[in-house]
Amino acid sequence: MKLQAILKAFFPDQQSNNRDHSTGSNATEPIAKEYVTDKCILIRINQTYSSNMTEDQIYEVTRKSWVLDPYRANDAHYVMAINHGICVGVYLIFEWKFTKEMNNRRRYEFIGEPAEPAIMDKYYSQNFESFWSRGAANPITYVNC
Repeated sequence: MKLQAILKAFFPDQQSNNRDHSTGSNATEPIAKEYVTDKCILIRINQTYSSNMTEDQIYEVTRKSWVLDPYRANDAHYVMAINHGICVGVYLIFEWKFTKEMNNRRRYEFIGEPAEPAIMDKYYSQNFESFWSRGAANPITYVNC
């Protein structure tokens, strides 16, 4: 079943399948770190993101093949897809699974679904650029976990 169909079935009054996936012209000020009270993992998808992607496509590029700390990842409740600092997707994590080993590094993917509307509204389109140090190469940032 397509992600958009699931969203429509569970949240018929929400317009989440019509979200603007731009780089966030409406999110100019970085979100305060204290505002993020949930246990989450921020994943930068700058290399694979395109503004014309569907929500299903954003989910797929966000969920797969990450080198991460499985203990910290299992503590997180949400994953946020971040494109050039702006949140373009928020997902509730069901589980993390080992996927493969590349270059002697274990990679993981998560299984999940779009976060509930209250969480989506809290974080979607927010500017998270301050959560990474300038020049940081790691696409993964753990928040509160």
